[in-house]
Amino acid sequence: MKRLALIAALLASAAPAIAQQADPLVEGFERPPADARPLAYWQWINGNVSEEGIRQDFAWMKRIGLGGVFVFDVGFNSPPIPQYVDKRVGFGSPEWKSAVHVAAVEAKRLDLSFGAQSSGGWSVSGDPSVTPQEAMKKLVWSETIVGPGKGAVTLAPPPSGNGPYQDTPTSERNREPRLSGEVAVLAYRLSDAEAGAAPSFTVTGTDAPALLGDGKFDAATKLVPDAAGNITLAFRFAQPVAPGAVTVSTDGDIPGGVVLDGSGATRATLGAPAQHGARVRTILLGGAPSRDWTIRFTGLDRPLSVREARFAMAPRINRIEDKAGYGTLFDYESIRTPGGIAGTPAGSVIDISDRMRADGMLDWRPKAGRWAVLRFGWSLTGSRSTPASRESVGLEVDKLDADVVRAYANRFYDRYKDAVGSDGRMNIAISDSWEAGQQSWSPKLLADFKRLRGYDPLPWLPVLTGRIVDDSERSERFLADWRRTIGDLIAANHYGVFAEVLRARGLTYYAEAPGTDLPTVADGIQTKSLVDVPMGEYWYWPAGGAPKPEHIADMREAASAAHLTGKTMVAAEALTTMGDEPWATGPREWRRPVDRFFAEGVNKIVMHTFAHQPFTDGRKPGMTLRQYGQHFTRNEAWAELADGWTNYLARSSFLLQQGQPVADIAVFHGEDGASAAPHHFERLWGFDYDFIDRTTLLQLTPDNGGFVTPAGMRYRLLMLAPGVRHLSLPVLRQLKRLADANVTITGDQPKGPIGLGTDATEFAALADAIWDKPTPDAAIPPDVWTYDGRLDWKHRIVPDGDIYFLSNPEGQPFEGTVTFRGDGLNSPPASREGLGEGLSPSRAAASDTPSPDPSRKREGSRTAELWNAEDGLRTAVPLTSSPTGHTVRVSLPAYSSRFILLRRAAASAPTAAPRTKTKAVALDGPWSLSFLDGMGAPPTATFDSLHSLTESEDPAIRYYSGRVSYRQTFRVRAMPRIHAWLDLGAVGDMARVIVNGQDLGVTWTQPARVDIAGALKRGENSIEIITANYFQNRLIGDRQPGAKPQTFAPITVYAAGDKLRPSGLIGPVMVSVGR
Repeated sequence: MKRLALIAALLASAAPAIAQQADPLVEGFERPPADARPLAYWQWINGNVSEEGIRQDFAWMKRIGLGGVFVFDVGFNSPPIPQYVDKRVGFGSPEWKSAVHVAAVEAKRLDLSFGAQSSGGWSVSGDPSVTPQEAMKKLVWSETIVGPGKGAVTLAPPPSGNGPYQDTPTSERNREPRLSGEVAVLAYRLSDAEAGAAPSFTVTGTDAPALLGDGKFDAATKLVPDAAGNITLAFRFAQPVAPGAVTVSTDGDIPGGVVLDGSGATRATLGAPAQHGARVRTILLGGAPSRDWTIRFTGLDRPLSVREARFAMAPRINRIEDKAGYGTLFDYESIRTPGGIAGTPAGSVIDISDRMRADGMLDWRPKAGRWAVLRFGWSLTGSRSTPASRESVGLEVDKLDADVVRAYANRFYDRYKDAVGSDGRMNIAISDSWEAGQQSWSPKLLADFKRLRGYDPLPWLPVLTGRIVDDSERSERFLADWRRTIGDLIAANHYGVFAEVLRARGLTYYAEAPGTDLPTVADGIQTKSLVDVPMGEYWYWPAGGAPKPEHIADMREAASAAHLTGKTMVAAEALTTMGDEPWATGPREWRRPVDRFFAEGVNKIVMHTFAHQPFTDGRKPGMTLRQYGQHFTRNEAWAELADGWTNYLARSSFLLQQGQPVADIAVFHGEDGASAAPHHFERLWGFDYDFIDRTTLLQLTPDNGGFVTPAGMRYRLLMLAPGVRHLSLPVLRQLKRLADANVTITGDQPKGPIGLGTDATEFAALADAIWDKPTPDAAIPPDVWTYDGRLDWKHRIVPDGDIYFLSNPEGQPFEGTVTFRGDGLNSPPASREGLGEGLSPSRAAASDTPSPDPSRKREGSRTAELWNAEDGLRTAVPLTSSPTGHTVRVSLPAYSSRFILLRRAAASAPTAAPRTKTKAVALDGPWSLSFLDGMGAPPTATFDSLHSLTESEDPAIRYYSGRVSYRQTFRVRAMPRIHAWLDLGAVGDMARVIVNGQDLGVTWTQPARVDIAGALKRGENSIEIITANYFQNRLIGDRQPGAKPQTFAPITVYAAGDKLRPSGLIGPVMVSVGR
């Protein structure tokens, strides 16, 4: 028993209690509401589901403060996940309906949210009910050369098989069922370059030269690289030729490479791959004729299967496959076909569809010349919901047809409605990221194009095959209209219709619409703006690493969509992994990426992932989503201490959902139909930004030198993102209206219009007027600045002040002053030519002082409070105000965060910060230990001194994973009146502190420190510290020679010699007091 003598002077040091009015911020921070609580993906895997397991899953959710789940029906076939339950629970079966009902009833009983993914698997809208007629389609074509003469001509049929492009095959599982149809038959006269006989040539470097130039993609020849890693295909023509383009296709991503002429000069490089598309690439060529041409693939370390490698004698649209909807690109500008290349006049493309018989015979011949007849049709992409169980796998639905999508959405969620019943709850729904590939056709597409773009696309369809119509510039503009139309239809007819259907059912619609890394032809802000809760995703990365740029962009896109449209929540699929460190990370490691993305605008965490645990016999850690993590389930070794983590997420999310976000800059990312937030756009030092899409930009209203969205979000400066060089006339007219209202616009002057139907003279005049206009010369003070280190941050305005989230992303403590602008959007914007003294792309020099803002509105004095979401404590901190801002001194441990609240008057006074400390007193041994989770460990043990469990000579303790209770008692002679802290020292990996039976919460950070003043009593005090570590140690223990396995895990990555992680209460444990 310990005797802790606390200084008697503390008895008189407490400030008197002050009656306070109810403070909604304090109430929500201390007891976060459901909307702030994290959710999780809840995976039902290969039918391994049990009703009792469902009940136990929900009970755990409630215990730890998880807000609810989205159920996914998932299956894996390669390798398959075994069936562990006695009776498989297949999607749609009576057993499945009963299981869903149990989940819905538990959700209602426990007041938790329950919803479902919009398809089998996790992408994106497909199941067995989708018929081939309703499935995703692609545009295909065949070409037949026709000359004058008599008699009908047999037209080659367009490719009819499933796949991403023409007759490129898809995977074996997606090849059936098949369906195809006709679209149109168009004809145009060939240019002289193409009208003559095809030049003869020979090819070396392959045994199948005919296969490489047959215009088909259904067969491949395998080529082996030389010692330098090159594959060389040498073409010798009978006469010198000047090809207009080259087309290559390979299995897998097209490797790097070059196209050389006979002199060895490089005429083209094969370029970077598309984001998500067909592995076919056409590249424009030019220059002098040559008899010898070479295609060389480089950088290879294995054989390469080549499906096509051929030259065209006339120019083609550069990278046409990626521009026509068969792939996506972030940068269409850099691969734009140069202007000035003449093509077939649009008016000379004729529609002869009515001259083709049902058997494919054409009753038409030209009167003169050689003509190309393009027979356009459609076939299925074959895309299926993935990775779905065998009961829920099915064709992906046509995303461009509103009627088909509406029927599918109702059909799919009717299954759940029937299963949920009147006594259950289903209140949310989700669409995970798009992994369905590309769609380039739908039966109503031509009519929708004409409605949306205002002209008939039929004469321009040859452009989709690579041909140039009118000229290269107008062909590129048509392609932009084509992508814009597909993007508009995906937004309105897929995500918009899903939102409409789900709202009518009372479900809140979350969606990663369409997902990270531009997975389809869509405008990410446009699609995310249509759903109730815009959502992105980010993956876990280890210390010393960095987030992927595409995840930062995706989350910025989701946050921007919410801000632009006045939505409160920005959700994130959080902490996904490929299973590199299963059961070896937890809250302490997760906090770093979570905080980073809080600073990017996230305020609703959806954990990836929670595999349903059908077992009730103690098998742990249990089911997993194969290797994909995190493995956040009731079977985690620290599962019963997970409330420390969920409470942190909920408190942080609550504050980040309050009021309105602050961003000075709106960045216009362009108006291509395939648009996403740029990957490498960095926040300007001291300023925050949102991306803005075409739809919102057209709705902006000028306001006192800034501008406002219809939802009320105000910005000070409009920036055109780098690479935005072509705009539509409506957007340019809007920019002119904004510029005339003294809105500052930065960025390069556009080169020309993005689509057809624009008056070039008006466009040029408007662009000159905007970019020649003098702009206001006003600096914007930074919103947040410090010269003492790096901080990530987010700012929101509330009625009585400001909320700032501050995060230290570094591995060492931050100590310094931070200055906040602190009063929202009351300043005029900066100059367009120079971003102003405050608004600068680079960090200001340490001697710089931001300019005062003369228009600032001060409404009384402000107080500063530091709110800690880890433990819910609120502390008053000194505040210094000046004309340039409000300054607070901040201390942040490594990889930690705090909230700073600047308020005019706090309705609930925070605790005063301790100004002095007494010396700390150590709680030495002996400690009584209880091992609470079995795992082969003894029930109890006694440690005379604290040390890591991994130092124990007993293997059952050394390799233990789970909870350990440490107990001790001590005496208090004089009661502290302000602070008494329990410092746990080193802990592996988290601990719950209970003093005199009062649960004081979980500490999972370093330093591990808990305020115990409110639980102490005079005299004898009991203390219990329950630690929990990760499963890594026990999994390693099970790999020891002769060990009796204590765990059940479908995946195993650990070996007997792997390093153990320090575990348990390591100490030293100290008690200190402050005043």
